[in-house]
Amino acid sequence: MMRWGLACLLALILPTLASAQTSSLTVNLPDPAFGGPVSFTAVYPREATRSASLVQPNFTNPQVNLGCYWNGQQLFSDVFLIESEKKNGDGTLTGTSYVKTLSSPEWTGPPADCFAVLYYFSKLGSKCCELQLNVLVQLQFQVIN
Repeated sequence: MMRWGLACLLALILPTLASAQTSSLTVNLPDPAFGGPVSFTAVYPREATRSASLVQPNFTNPQVNLGCYWNGQQLFSDVFLIESEKKNGDGTLTGTSYVKTLSSPEWTGPPADCFAVLYYFSKLGSKCCELQLNVLVQLQFQVIN
């Protein structure tokens, strides 16, 4: 059921792929495993951070959504906030997410497929609460047990 939710989310957000040529997403530790740490480094345009103040106070942009699956079963899902960032010479920013533990206590099977999406929200129209989801880049990788 959760995989269907992610598939629907990706289907809805793919048409709003924004600034992909200036964005990237990488896993910081090689060969992530369940029970171990995972974090991301992201490169994104400044517009992805400015949009946060337009959306809601105390809202962090951009974010990384991570979901890991095997055979249709969701094993892990979480949102990673960017905790630190630096300016790049080309006007983009490089940020590093918080480190989290890939936890899936019931999982003892083969490697799982993980999908990470770097995105931000921006204000859509003149109303206060209409938001647009902007996908910057997507990353697929496997997690071992």
